[in-house]
Amino acid sequence: MTTRTRFHDRSHAGRELAGHLRILQEKGLLPHPVVLALPRGGVTVAREVAQALGAPLDVFVVRKIGAPFHEEFAVGAIAGDGPPLFDPRSLEHTGLTEEDLAPVVERERAELRRREERYRQGRPAPELHGRTAVIVDDGLATGATARAAVRAVRARDPERIVMAAPVCSAEASELLRAEADDVVCLLRPSPFHAVGLWYENFDQLTDEDVLDALRRLGGGPVRCVREVMSPGVASVEPMTTVARAAALMRERDIGDVLVAYDRDLFGVLTDRDIAVRAVAEGRDPTRTRVGELCTRPPLVTLSPEDTTEHAVELMRRYAVRRLPVVEHGGCPVGMVSLGDLAAAEDPHSALAGISRAAPGR
Repeated sequence: MTTRTRFHDRSHAGRELAGHLRILQEKGLLPHPVVLALPRGGVTVAREVAQALGAPLDVFVVRKIGAPFHEEFAVGAIAGDGPPLFDPRSLEHTGLTEEDLAPVVERERAELRRREERYRQGRPAPELHGRTAVIVDDGLATGATARAAVRAVRARDPERIVMAAPVCSAEASELLRAEADDVVCLLRPSPFHAVGLWYENFDQLTDEDVLDALRRLGGGPVRCVREVMSPGVASVEPMTTVARAAALMRERDIGDVLVAYDRDLFGVLTDRDIAVRAVAEGRDPTRTRVGELCTRPPLVTLSPEDTTEHAVELMRRYAVRRLPVVEHGGCPVGMVSLGDLAAAEDPHSALAGISRAAPGR
């Protein structure tokens, strides 16, 4: 618990919440975390949490079912394709029935699908089996949306579920303790009234704000190749000897070099090209030129502004593990590998760990 009575904004609240969760992580209580933000408001908070935990960030879209006469008053929520989850006490308080709310449910389900498509852009949901799902929102009033999220996440078989928010009502906290494995909440004011009262700045967020938050951390589906590629890659000219290119690969601990001429991409030379096209055929590496062995155009390349999803698709389609990155009509500016994409997607994955490991000598 914090002694603060209000947070400056969502980022500030996220940093405060992250500090508490980091302590739990150091105690071994958050093994292999994945941070799931409830958009829109929860994404800014969750970004700070994911950064502190060194965990991947993704969104989990849940929609509140509001009373027709007061949309901000939640009487239930929906998540995924599951049935709506209604709060019996709220229905009794408002005098509403599930049948009365059917048009609201239909409208909110359409908005849920729109947001999922907008935020995910065709990217599959993260694998949660054996992981700790840390679900983050900017605040919990009735707990309806958080409860729907916890139930939907539980169906995906995580090891643990932690529901975390900077501020929540006592009622929501108790309700969620019956659903999640742990509930982390810094403020539990009474009377609660509304989430926004506990922030000095509680501006409404847009879809672009959500996408920007995901892009900044790199846990979302909108990352550009420029953000994950290895810039300033080694390159040689076509007239360079194979022996010199091989020596450069050894010096840089790399498996390929770009072949460029007058700032244009001429081809790509890999260690396999040297083994198969030079050594296996008995060619003298001190006399053979790189231009004779390298893979020539048409080459599969990427632009720095292409999405990482596009990079994955090209690697899958052409069965390659590395792609050159070019701009301005063919000028090479970097290289992106399968390991780069794995590290960006999930820093804790086995492939990301291999990619970061020091090369063997």
